[in-house]
Amino acid sequence: MNPIPQPGLTDCYRACIASLLELDISKVPDFTWYDDAREFCVGLGFDLVYLPWDKSDRIYNTKFLAIAVGPTSQTPDDWFHAVIVQNGEVVHDPNPEPADFVDSPEYYLCLVPIDPAKALQEAP
Repeated sequence: MNPIPQPGLTDCYRACIASLLELDISKVPDFTWYDDAREFCVGLGFDLVYLPWDKSDRIYNTKFLAIAVGPTSQTPDDWFHAVIVQNGEVVHDPNPEPADFVDSPEYYLCLVPIDPAKALQEAP
C-alpha cells in the first residue's frame, strides 16, 4: 500500500483505491458509486467486495487491508468518509485533517484478486 492523500474534498474513496492499488490518483476515475468503482477494479483483476460492518464479524480483525466507510465528526450528516484499515485500526486516512468515525464504519470494501494464482504469478 502506498498512502495517497485526497486531492479534493470528496476524493477520499478514490484516494483509498489508488493507495491500495499503488496507482497515481490521476489514473483512478472519480467514481459516482460502488458499481463504477467495482467495474474499474475488475478491469485491473480485482473484485471490490462490499461487506456490511459488524464488530462481531471476523473482518474487524483481519490481517488484510480494507477500506472502511462511514460518517465522521468532520463530514456532513449525509456524507461518508473512507479510510484504509487493518486489524480494526486506521492505517491511512487520505484526509489531511483526519477524524474518527462518529460511531463505527457503515461498511467495508475489500479488494480480492479475481484469479489468485494469476496474481501470485504476476507478483514481483
